[in-house]
Amino acid sequence: MMKLTRLLLAALTIAVGCPAFAADPTPEQKAQWAKEAEERLHTDWAYLGRYREANAVMRAPVKANRGSC
Repeated sequence: MMKLTRLLLAALTIAVGCPAFAADPTPEQKAQWAKEAEERLHTDWAYLGRYREANAVMRAPVKANRGSC
């Protein structure tokens, strides 16, 4: 019984996480994604905008005093 439970749990985990069971995106979603990708290509081709929030909270590095050892 324990093996069957583990097997069913594993099968359910795989089935839920498998992209083959995910719904296909609608044409509207595909068009929106294409529009966003095209805009990013022209405004942020290196896709550095994904770091914008992290960079905003970072402080400037402390300047080291290397003259006195």
